[in-house]
Amino acid sequence: MPHRLAVALATTVLSVAGFSSAASAAPAEPPIIAVGPQQYFVGQVNGLSSGATIKVICAGPAATGYPADGQTIGVALVTPPFPGPISALGYTGDAATSITATQTASASAAPIATFTWYANQTLSTKLQLPCSGTGTITFAPAPDKGGRSAMVTVQFVSNTVVPKG
Repeated sequence: MPHRLAVALATTVLSVAGFSSAASAAPAEPPIIAVGPQQYFVGQVNGLSSGATIKVICAGPAATGYPADGQTIGVALVTPPFPGPISALGYTGDAATSITATQTASASAAPIATFTWYANQTLSTKLQLPCSGTGTITFAPAPDKGGRSAMVTVQFVSNTVVPKG
């Protein structure tokens, strides 16, 4: 009887050990890379570098509103082999240490975010954006010494709310 108990305990320990190893084998996080000179990049809105949509909360027939919660904006480093023409990519030039995103859908270019790392950020729900139409988010290297901006065309889609009262 003690032999059976020892075998049962050993089997249980091996099963738990195997489960722990399998559970800890999560996929690795992408490396965090700082924005620096001579790098190619793309801008991203909600994970897309083209054909992106931003949902905007608009009250009634308002012309502008605020981005709905849970949307992202970001920059991603692109390394060879390039997925398309190099001219479609942003380039940090000889001195950039950051990339600034601005939206140009309204009369003035309003800054949205600044990136010193290749990453995504939550799109601020305090921005004032058009309730409909298309616009461009420009991702510009700074300081710009021989760099090139990346652009993402976005569609603004209204999630109209009717004010109470």
